[in-house]
Amino acid sequence: MSKYYIGFPISFNCSLRCAYCYNKEFYDFIDTGIGTNKWRDRRTFTFEDYWKWRDKHLSDSTDLIMHLFGGEPFCQQNVEDVFSIFKSMNKERFDILSNGICDNETISRLKEFKSRFHRIGFTYHRESLIRFSELKKRFENNVMLVKDMGIKVYVKELMIKENRDLIISNKRWWLSKGIDFKIQDFKGGDRGLSQEEYEKYTPLDHALIDPEYKHIGNQCSCIAGYKNLFIRGFDMADVGTNGSDIISCWQMPTVIGNILDDWFCTSYIVARDFNGKITVRNAPELFRGTHKYDLPVK
Repeated sequence: MSKYYIGFPISFNCSLRCAYCYNKEFYDFIDTGIGTNKWRDRRTFTFEDYWKWRDKHLSDSTDLIMHLFGGEPFCQQNVEDVFSIFKSMNKERFDILSNGICDNETISRLKEFKSRFHRIGFTYHRESLIRFSELKKRFENNVMLVKDMGIKVYVKELMIKENRDLIISNKRWWLSKGIDFKIQDFKGGDRGLSQEEYEKYTPLDHALIDPEYKHIGNQCSCIAGYKNLFIRGFDMADVGTNGSDIISCWQMPTVIGNILDDWFCTSYIVARDFNGKITVRNAPELFRGTHKYDLPVK
């Protein structure tokens, strides 16, 4: 019997354009008018395709947690799709991460599904929120609305070194409101495996990072205790796949299944050695090398 943590694609649409977003490449394509045929902002499989694959290959599951990823789940372009997922996924609990600036009415709709949530997190995007006081107030109201519903909730902020004192002050404020606050190490979209963008953290910076984002020893960088599945889902013409690959891990994204091709490698294991190197064992030698092509590992 297994527990699964499933990254499920919604779309890249978002109500913010943060400079450090890992989807920045997508927005660059859209803003410049190029690549619109490469990045199609939709899933390449239906809910029915996913259900069929899930019921066949994850039949041993004792817990299914679904994390909806993309852009922002509650932005105008995504919100109805997301609520249709809440209504139609009958075996999953949900782990949601939002930028928190949608209208209060959207957040109020979550109450109907409160028993289905593993947790809801809100990322505090400081640059956007401090410039627009109405967004900051909306963010705060939305967090408190979720808390009052009885849903497990937390606020998260990225550790940007020059903002450290402000982040610490922000953490104290949220804790005073009874809200868990997590500080995450900064992983920009172009960081690469060497992680240069945050390797110059001081010991104090590292000490402030929440344990959820610290991974040492023989551990995957994903959710402990769960088999972690990440569904690619978006049809990119320059990739050459049908857009429904299941990959094993962000840092070593070996292909371990495919929804439309109806296969899944149940015996895969993701491990990290004490030097930080991640390996994927007991899986076919398929590797998602870049956004442009998949490379077989030789």
